[in-house]
Amino acid sequence: MKKKDVELVKGSIGKWLEIKRSTKGSERGPKDCSLCIEYHENDCEGCVVKEHTGKIFCDGTPFPRWWVHQKDEHGARIGSSNHRHINCDECTKLANEMLGFLVGLLPVKEIRKILY
Repeated sequence: MKKKDVELVKGSIGKWLEIKRSTKGSERGPKDCSLCIEYHENDCEGCVVKEHTGKIFCDGTPFPRWWVHQKDEHGARIGSSNHRHINCDECTKLANEMLGFLVGLLPVKEIRKILY
């Protein structure tokens, strides 16, 4: 994985860590995801998520379930700032799944740097 992509994945991990840790952590889809900011406009061409899943716009990741949950359970709208809702176990579960997915994209040596 290119150094640039490692840093972009780490940026996305930071976003999801903030969502997991705080009900104020923002999730605005491609507007605040470091990977999306870089690759979304070009149908995700070159994005490590697309390379891993073979799909665009984070299909094949936990993200679509996060979005459906936000929309159906919390009234989220496209373009709005969505976040983990207090006392919502499903929000926490889905944020953790997205974190796990993103961490799994990193090379092992980078995961070790994060964990140790």
